[in-house]
Amino acid sequence: MGSFYTKDDFISALREAGICSGDLIMTHVGMSGLRALPKGIKSQEEMSKLCTECLFEVIGDTGTLCVPSFTYSLGAGECYDPDNTPTKNIGEFPEFFRKLPGVKRSNDPFLAICAFGPMADKLLQEHANTSYGYGSFFDTFVQAGGQLVTIGVGIRWATIRYHFTEISNAPFRYIKFFTGERIVKHQREYCEWFYSVAPYAKNVDAMSRKLGFQVEDALNKSTLLKRASLGNGYINCIEGKVYRNYLTSLLTENPWISGNGINSREQIIDQERERTGEESFQITLQDKNLLQIAKVLAPLPRYLISDGYDASIKVLAQNYGFDIHSFYTGTKVRNMVIPERWIIHKAYIENEQGEKILSTEAGNLEVVAYSKSFDNFISKDELLKHLHISESNDAIPLLSHQYTREWGLCCCSDFIAESDKYHVVIDSDFSFDTMKIGDWCIQGESKSEILFVAHLTGAKQFNYGLSGVLAGLELFDSLKDQKLKQTYRLLIVPDSIGLAAWIDKNSKNNIKNIISLDILATPNGKLTVIQSQKECVDFISQYLPKDIEKLGHLDNPFSEERICEIVEIPILRFLVAEKYGDKNWPYKGFHTTKDTIETMSYTQLIDSINVLKHLVEKLEAN
Repeated sequence: MGSFYTKDDFISALREAGICSGDLIMTHVGMSGLRALPKGIKSQEEMSKLCTECLFEVIGDTGTLCVPSFTYSLGAGECYDPDNTPTKNIGEFPEFFRKLPGVKRSNDPFLAICAFGPMADKLLQEHANTSYGYGSFFDTFVQAGGQLVTIGVGIRWATIRYHFTEISNAPFRYIKFFTGERIVKHQREYCEWFYSVAPYAKNVDAMSRKLGFQVEDALNKSTLLKRASLGNGYINCIEGKVYRNYLTSLLTENPWISGNGINSREQIIDQERERTGEESFQITLQDKNLLQIAKVLAPLPRYLISDGYDASIKVLAQNYGFDIHSFYTGTKVRNMVIPERWIIHKAYIENEQGEKILSTEAGNLEVVAYSKSFDNFISKDELLKHLHISESNDAIPLLSHQYTREWGLCCCSDFIAESDKYHVVIDSDFSFDTMKIGDWCIQGESKSEILFVAHLTGAKQFNYGLSGVLAGLELFDSLKDQKLKQTYRLLIVPDSIGLAAWIDKNSKNNIKNIISLDILATPNGKLTVIQSQKECVDFISQYLPKDIEKLGHLDNPFSEERICEIVEIPILRFLVAEKYGDKNWPYKGFHTTKDTIETMSYTQLIDSINVLKHLVEKLEAN
């Protein structure tokens, strides 16, 4: 063919590529890649119309045509509306097809698909909240015998290959968890979604693209891919199952085939840390003096996955000799995934005169953990939507929103918004890394375990996220040389997802009870037990002080309680709190910068540890 082709040429090429009447196809179109013009066509719209007519001419009334209509809305923090959100960044043809009468669109808030034909409703039905995993549209399409068709572009442009890499557990990609909103049946609804991505590091991100080229080159030389010439380009066609089997077998044989020298996730983490930089903490612990440990660790930014948390758990492991387990970012844990490492470089707010009125450097501003980067001039009203202001002028809230893909700032109540516009700057980074869990097991005569769990998170806080860890370490340090009837295990986790990840990986059959330790240094507080199952409290509470406050199952339970309900393990949560129902419950200064060693009670922490030691003595005696 020369520089022009006709409609008949187009139809003949589609048939030559193996497309038949009644077929289910999904097409990616790049008409410019044909490097020729169809005769008589004068506009992009006319070209899209021609392409549609030719495809329907070949597959007929019994065939179904699917076209990508991606929006990536949830990742951009936008509400996805299948009726109105336009297709983004994949050319003109998908948006033309979306607007055709009778075309239906999926509710996927990332990778929406449009379809027309007798199988459209079945294909677009939502089976799972994932774009690439099992139950996604791509999975349904392959199972239904669909064929991939690329017009003017190579087969590597078929996005379905990311479905194949996800179900192959490709080590150079990982799953992210997103929350947001979408419109379903004309109603706005909250949405949770799983979406796989490549790490940001340049060399690692290139692995996904290189794999596409490698597979395309191999398929072009094989008989698996059918090809027909059109203009000065090609139409390609391959059955989805054939493509899936080829790519998954390739990754099974060598998951690092496109690695360019990268052959481990540890190398990926190194490259990611080189990209983002690292916070360095020079930490040394001279002994096991709890007060000294608290003074060193309490001020650190111990976010869920962060350099501050890693530095803290590593120095504690060196000091006490427990093990550390690592879980990679993107690991699925029930209805969650382990998030990325987060690092904040700087943040500030300037008024219209360019004066910094709040900043992390000055210490009068905190960033909501896992905030994305932001740099823009915004109105006062818009600023106040993202600004969390404490009721107190001497405390700043400490918040974390690791799945919202938003940004937020926190300050004291003495902030006065006087300008009409503000310049807000947040410089943060996300990276593929590992969530770390401390594990200290003291083996007794019995195989059954009493599992203690304590949180080390709680950025720059002492009572929340550190007091329970210190209590657990002191208790286990006192038990390590004893001959015990019962086996005891202490898990130091960054959040409830840490406990869930450990239980998923290890057998829960030996766990008799879980005792959660946190908030044990509340001044003037009362030792409180929150129960998940009554028989657990009845068994253990007989060994506790008589004046202990026992709370039943809370209407809004802590995450550990929800986890233990699922796995059916009795759990007790120990804490020292103000009276339940009080406005300050569990204590004044909770999740704020007022939670320090100076404002909390170290004496109360020691009293709490003594209660725990007494409890274990009684358990061993009985």
